[in-house]
Amino acid sequence: MSTDIFCSGHSFLPDGSLYVTGGNDFACFLEFEQGLDVTNTFNPFTNTWTKLEAMSTARWYPTNVALGDGRVIILSGNDRNCEITPMMEMYSPGAGLKIVPEGARSLPMYPRTHLLTNGTFAYVGPGPDTYTFDPEAKTWDFVDNSHYGWRDGGMSILVPGTQDEIMIIGGDEDGAVTDTCERINISDPAPRWRPAGTLNFGRSHANVVILPDRNVLLVGGGDHGLYCGPINVPELYNPDTDSWTTLPPQNQGRMYHSTAVLLPDGRVLSAGQDSGESNSWGEVYEPAYLFRGPRPTIEGFPDEVAYGREFIVETPEASDVEFVVLIRPSAVTHSVNNEQRYVELEFALTGPSEITTNAPPNGNFAPPGYYMLFLVDHAGVPSEAQFIRLVD
Repeated sequence: MSTDIFCSGHSFLPDGSLYVTGGNDFACFLEFEQGLDVTNTFNPFTNTWTKLEAMSTARWYPTNVALGDGRVIILSGNDRNCEITPMMEMYSPGAGLKIVPEGARSLPMYPRTHLLTNGTFAYVGPGPDTYTFDPEAKTWDFVDNSHYGWRDGGMSILVPGTQDEIMIIGGDEDGAVTDTCERINISDPAPRWRPAGTLNFGRSHANVVILPDRNVLLVGGGDHGLYCGPINVPELYNPDTDSWTTLPPQNQGRMYHSTAVLLPDGRVLSAGQDSGESNSWGEVYEPAYLFRGPRPTIEGFPDEVAYGREFIVETPEASDVEFVVLIRPSAVTHSVNNEQRYVELEFALTGPSEITTNAPPNGNFAPPGYYMLFLVDHAGVPSEAQFIRLVD
């Protein structure tokens, strides 16, 4: 790398590369917290970095929002004057960057945002005020205020098995962690935040990972500060029962600057934190579904599929398939994982070893690019994933 991408924003592009915005002028970090205006891509097929054009402002702690047509919105971040920039920029692959003046809004660093199926995206924290932004009409609309207040170090996800429903999880206000969670369905005629299942442990600076069986793993975090009071007991959220269950503890605390991602084999990698010995090694969690019996297998599938098109998946366990699922790879930092999304596909049994399924109708349901394709059986056991690319 020719630039320091510490505390940058990142999202995936339609070609599978990772688009990285901003970073930190590390020589000035401890004193000034100055951002950088650089952008880069990482190509996972060639393991190479490419420096692209500079943004119109520097950003440290920005957020990228991948849109349904492959463009990327860039929000927030500290500029060279150590102040949060209100400037919104849009990156179009092949066409470059441009300022979106109508989108200017001062949002906290690393705003939590999620693309919705109508093409807008929602801002849901860490502050209590909730807005949506329409990239075409270029308008912000107020939705509602969440109930707890500020959730610094809190998490958010698109709830698996739902459409346009978002949950905010834990976090802290003025140093006091909360065990509260809230859910909102932005597609409702009058969306309102409502209480969701209470955590067993209040925590901030944790990570959430959506699993193939619709459940959600919450891992790491602490009960005060950036590295204090580590909570080594993960929790599993069931969206259908709206409840959290404790799981076997980790060996090491995973708090500020930690990460957790779903692996294609259905396990979860939890790693990092930049203080103490945790920064040099990770741990792998094997969910309970790996011990419930044989796993479905995927023996045939297309490398890519266009939106709205049927495609065939070959599997000897066709008659036992309950869900066909696409999960977008994670781009996670600072407890923020805007890229993560769980997309269930309609399917039908069309042969003893064949199911026919339908790709999402458009990119607002699943932005173009690569996804992990899982088959999940009636016992909740997932196959190992195969990567498939969604294209226009």
